Amino acid sequence: MKTEYLFGEFRDGVTRGKSEVILRLNLEKAAWVCLLFLAVVMRFYGLGDRVISHDESLHTYYSWELSEGRGFQHTPLMHGPFQFHALALSYFLFGDNDFTSRIPAAVFGVGAICLLWWFRDWLGRVGAFGAAVLMTISPTLLYYSRYARNEAFAVVFALLMVLAIRRYYQYGGQRWLYLLAVAMALSHTTKEVAFIYDAIFMLYLGGLFVRDNLRSSWRREGLKRAFSLILIFAGMACVVAITGWIYATDSGSGLAIDQANIRISLATSAVFASGVGLALVLTALAISVFEDRKRVFSYASFDLLLLMGTLVLPQLVAFPVRVALNFDPLDYTAAGMWRTGPILIGLILLTGVCGFAWNRKIWLGCAGLFYSVYIFFFTTMFSNSAGLATGMVGSLGYWLEQQGVARGGQPWYYYMLIQIPMYEYLPAIGAVSAGILILKGMVWRDSGPDKRDYAARPYSGGKKLLGYWTVVSVLIYSIAGEKMPWLTVHLALPMVLASGWVLQRWFNNLSGKNFDRNSSAIISMFLVVGLVAIIEVISRLNGGEVPFQGTSEVELEASMGFVSALLVLLGSVAVLVSRGRRLGLEKFAHLSGVVLCGAACLMTVRTSVAANFLRYDQQTEFINYASGAPGIRVVMEQVEEISSRLTDGLGIRVAYDDDVSWPFTWYLRHYRNQVFFGGEPRRENFRDTPLVIAGDNYWSKVETFLDEKYLSYEY
Repeated sequence: MKTEYLFGEFRDGVTRGKSEVILRLNLEKAAWVCLLFLAVVMRFYGLGDRVISHDESLHTYYSWELSEGRGFQHTPLMHGPFQFHALALSYFLFGDNDFTSRIPAAVFGVGAICLLWWFRDWLGRVGAFGAAVLMTISPTLLYYSRYARNEAFAVVFALLMVLAIRRYYQYGGQRWLYLLAVAMALSHTTKEVAFIYDAIFMLYLGGLFVRDNLRSSWRREGLKRAFSLILIFAGMACVVAITGWIYATDSGSGLAIDQANIRISLATSAVFASGVGLALVLTALAISVFEDRKRVFSYASFDLLLLMGTLVLPQLVAFPVRVALNFDPLDYTAAGMWRTGPILIGLILLTGVCGFAWNRKIWLGCAGLFYSVYIFFFTTMFSNSAGLATGMVGSLGYWLEQQGVARGGQPWYYYMLIQIPMYEYLPAIGAVSAGILILKGMVWRDSGPDKRDYAARPYSGGKKLLGYWTVVSVLIYSIAGEKMPWLTVHLALPMVLASGWVLQRWFNNLSGKNFDRNSSAIISMFLVVGLVAIIEVISRLNGGEVPFQGTSEVELEASMGFVSALLVLLGSVAVLVSRGRRLGLEKFAHLSGVVLCGAACLMTVRTSVAANFLRYDQQTEFINYASGAPGIRVVMEQVEEISSRLTDGLGIRVAYDDDVSWPFTWYLRHYRNQVFFGGEPRRENFRDTPLVIAGDNYWSKVETFLDEKYLSYEY
């Protein structure tokens, strides 16, 4: 009985036979194995075909240097150090080339799909598998699982954080807190979006904590009212901060805030308001603990909040340094560290005191795991002590300043009206459906705030978390100053999970209904035919072959084509109405949903294949940004051929400039006689240099120094 319950085979007091259980489990596992095989093929096929892009070349070159034993020094410009260690390991094991540069991202892309197996008790068996399918074919998630950037790693660590939070909230157990600490550490060593994930999950847990407090009885009602009032003021500070960020990052024309200095001032004001809000929240937390420590310590939400807060707080040192002291947190000089250091030490001591007051043994274990991982990567395996400063202080400080700069210049609707509709329309439909279902009356049902009850009941807040996560992610990334296509990954992730939840609910509704096979087959067929007819009618009206424009042969063909498509559409509608009445409105709606979902899946596969396997090297996809072009590889093939003929190897002297330095720094890494002349070419740069690779900005300068007897290649 226990085995059958754990695997979900005990339903409504009926225990299925052993053979049926084994058959079901094997079929489910077989489906997952097939899906994972497809995921591996999609992520590794032609992995090295795409030219290394500008951003990728930064990551690959410095990772290659690390693999060669030349060390690596973390800089917030290139995000966290985890990727550089992962790529260096790939080079050490498999050699350095374009294919091996993307192996870590591809492995983690497959790993994210594997992780959804452990989400079955939350999303359901069908829901988890459906989410895994969506993740496998997602154009954005697939693209950046085949790209040497941090997104594939960040997705895995975010899923691990969600898994740890949800399991601890549901069942309790120290191991989930330890997993959360490790996942947070890896997330922070990957990319600064870790702070956004921390904020999203902590805000949600904060809502649970407030709910638990308001539902409980306080010994002093005055303190309860003060607790509520302070949180109201904290919410107001949050609104001010959000407003400041919106105006600071507004890229609309004709606004005074387009000036960089005003943008930075508004961003600073938003940071200040955020700091005030954080201080008020900490005050409310202190009041709650002071009123009844034992009661507060019984909340699972408090355990998770305190652990996450104490691990993140020291990394927020850039806030008080910038806002309270008005100093530059990126000043790593002796004077700068004397200003920043005491605040950082104070925050670390504060987190230690809070952790000891909560649970000394567990907190020390979690903090030990967190800082072991953190220090190992940021110091590049203990070889770069300055990495602690650039990590603890610089990571957040640098990217806060960049939000005011608003690199990329994308509009506020960049994700909602461009990236998501073009690439992630299928999970977006699922997320909207989830929101509708939640708003139709699903209420938050919990038996009480005491975490001792959590192990005995299902995690009822799961659907709320998915809806909240999706909405808040869209808002945060739309408000943020820097908007790039790879950040769409972090919007697609919660939408995929929400779609899985909707799919499970939909499947549950379908499984209880008996469908007439003949009517269902006919309806499905005519739904497809009608859908094709609609597309044809619309394309005829909006395309070049507009009907009823004349009597020439071409014009008559256009008219007949339109009339034929219209007649097929009307006939399909008539059949669907007739058969739909027999089947019933509810069953017809479910069946239509299945067909339309299948059509959307096919469209998503087409979009994904086009972006990842057909047009990956062309600047015709909005998913591309700062990507390379096929010409780079053509240039390198010719350079290698010339070098092999003149020097029997890669010993030719080749010069290149600022315009093409990335990715050519990566592609010329094995050419021992390469010459980088930057933006100011001099005659000595080209002495005995038969090959010169230069961009349009510097080619006119280069030509003045080149003798006709030398061979040059203009890129």
